[in-house]
Amino acid sequence: MTQTTIGMPQTDASGLSENWLFRYCGDQHWQRLCAAWRVTADQLRDDEGHQIYPVFVAVRSRYSAPLNAVRLNQRFRTAVRLAHFGRTLCHSRLTYMNCAVRIRVEMLTTFAYKEIESRNGMRRTSPSSGLHLHGSSSANSPDVLKIGEAIRRGDLDGYQIDGETVSEGSRVSLSSEPFEPSPYMDFNGAGLLYFASYPTIADTLERQIMCRQNPFGLSSDWALATSTVARDVFYHRNLAIGQCVLATIGHLTRHGDRILLHTRLTCAESTDMLADVFTVKRVGAHRGEFHG
Repeated sequence: MTQTTIGMPQTDASGLSENWLFRYCGDQHWQRLCAAWRVTADQLRDDEGHQIYPVFVAVRSRYSAPLNAVRLNQRFRTAVRLAHFGRTLCHSRLTYMNCAVRIRVEMLTTFAYKEIESRNGMRRTSPSSGLHLHGSSSANSPDVLKIGEAIRRGDLDGYQIDGETVSEGSRVSLSSEPFEPSPYMDFNGAGLLYFASYPTIADTLERQIMCRQNPFGLSSDWALATSTVARDVFYHRNLAIGQCVLATIGHLTRHGDRILLHTRLTCAESTDMLADVFTVKRVGAHRGEFHG
């Protein structure tokens, strides 16, 4: 179990940075994954010798308090459980907690190598047959995999997140302007749009839409008036450096102090689906309301 203290690098304008949180949890997932194969990251290769990387299929997170409840200098401890499904799927459950806030993050990854001739093309693969897996395994794939497949096929009838339901009967269509992710902030060392950037991009473009239209009559900036309590991200494709992202809010409802959004990210140049992001935000939870 590891310990961390919240400092400036872990925060954003409203509280705990979800971008940092996803990066941190992703690193914990990757470290446990390499340990299970008994290799360092550069030694994880397939039978053809390709350097292979974890490709995120889905991330689901739940926060017992809004992220802006987290304050500077709070201490957290991390617990991680990792399971494997065959030689290609890795599923982790991470808990990041202290006496005031409990954060649960579920991550599902597969393996791929980067095709040299393609700017962002990835080809699925598996660790070399010469590598032996140590750790728990299961014959049953996690539910989050099945849900992601249903979303990609377009046959998911309703979606539930943290007690809220996205239904086909309550669709809206609010679109953003094109947004170009930064090679210096949003992409990783493999030249791929980093998995932690997808929800941050969704937040950025949702804020653009909400500040322009303000459908709920909020009196302050969307980023300060709301804070995330639940987030599910299903990843479909990556993006090349220089391409732009469009966000379309397909579901937007408010129940009391909770706002439910379903946002689809697409490539502006090709209209390819990049990700589906389901979010529950709480309204009016200002920094300093919670103390740890």
